Amino acid sequence: MQGKRIFVLKANKARTDHKFHLKGLPSTGGRMDIVCRCISRALLYYGNEIREDTVFYAVLLGPPNPPKTIRIDGSRVKSLGADEISIGKMIREALKRCRGNVGEEVLVGVSVTQMSFQDLVESFAKKGCHLIYLHESGEDIRKTTFFAKDIYVFVLGDHIGLNDFDERLLDGLGAVKISVSPKSLLGSHCIAIVHNELDRRFSARSSSL
Repeated sequence: MQGKRIFVLKANKARTDHKFHLKGLPSTGGRMDIVCRCISRALLYYGNEIREDTVFYAVLLGPPNPPKTIRIDGSRVKSLGADEISIGKMIREALKRCRGNVGEEVLVGVSVTQMSFQDLVESFAKKGCHLIYLHESGEDIRKTTFFAKDIYVFVLGDHIGLNDFDERLLDGLGAVKISVSPKSLLGSHCIAIVHNELDRRFSARSSSL
């Protein structure tokens, strides 16, 4: 699992079953539109080419049965639409097929578990991954050193964000707080900036060899 980029989104209100409308993702889905946009920015290049080095986790905490954590593996998923409706349809189908079987792959490259946000980030810390909390008050990403062969887990919140407990948890796990902008940005924009920064660095290193 070398060289992976992992994104973890805490979706505080996102619905945990399939009973939401594709044309009402913000309302009936509990801001499922945010989840969809983040998935698109995390897993797709221009032209819908999938980033095979990236894995995306969305921890859904809305009704009726939280938590539900969706994992999408860019190295396995076969196709992924860039628009919110297409991604929302995939999420809805994954949740519909989920029958509480922990870790079961319900679609190719897509699995659903009942893992909590705390358990998820703790599991990454135990594996020795680099935990990074994306926050506007953190260190400038341009001053941060990254290594192409390492595994980085970028944690971010939705429009509500992470609470005090979450932040203390990350701090206790040794997470580094990093900023991609001096101003608050949409989560999907933060993901795009992280990818851009790492792409520029690693591509530049490769071309200089």
